[in-house]
Amino acid sequence: MDLSNRALEFSATITPRLVSGLPTHYDAGNTSDQSCLHHPSPDDTIEEQEERIDGFRKVKMFEMAPSADPELEERRQRAIYAKNNRNTKKRELENLQHESSALRTANTQCQANLTRMHGVIEDQQRKIEQLEECVSDTCHQLRDKDEQIRNSQIKLSHLKAHLELIADGLDDNMSRRLLLNLLAQS
Repeated sequence: MDLSNRALEFSATITPRLVSGLPTHYDAGNTSDQSCLHHPSPDDTIEEQEERIDGFRKVKMFEMAPSADPELEERRQRAIYAKNNRNTKKRELENLQHESSALRTANTQCQANLTRMHGVIEDQQRKIEQLEECVSDTCHQLRDKDEQIRNSQIKLSHLKAHLELIADGLDDNMSRRLLLNLLAQS
């Protein structure tokens, strides 16, 4: 019985009040400001729409003024705490969504840069391969020229040796001197 008496007593102390959408700090002299009235929006839930009766709505616990009743005040404080937590979570979610959007944009830009850089890398690799082929061809040509020079030097040394033999066999001093002078210059 004690529990039912307490419930009756509690329900008698809490009487739901219907207020127009005007806040407690509203200046009654300024009636031109209609922005503080609650107008239904498409985002309102069915429950919120049902709670409104001709522009009036039920007062939320966190909107109530401080109470002398400790249980009611405790409920009000919890409602305020819950409302603050909901607002904090909402802000955190919005921040995370904004950050996620920014990261997605940055990721898209990085992917585009990466794709572009892959193209640049492939072009540079083709140029490197072409240069390596050019260097290889040039080295091959240099080896061929080197071989030709060596063959020419060998032929020249053989020719020089033959001319020295011929010069040794000549009796004529003039012809011999001319040949020796030519051999000394080469």
